[in-house]
Amino acid sequence: MMAPAGAAEAERIKLSRSAVVDRALQLADAEGVEAVTIRRLAQEQFGADLFIAGVLAMAPGGS
Repeated sequence: MMAPAGAAEAERIKLSRSAVVDRALQLADAEGVEAVTIRRLAQEQFGADLFIAGVLAMAPGGS
């Protein structure tokens, strides 16, 4: 059973550029710049499931 269209919009997480940059700087300070990747930021902030869902949504033919 699919959720209503409005439910998906309500569950979306809004990010600000400054929040992402702040977290990236924290990671770089703690572990070095090599640790800062989009995947790592997504996993730390939202968990792997959200990262994978985002990648699938951006893939050709994704929703």
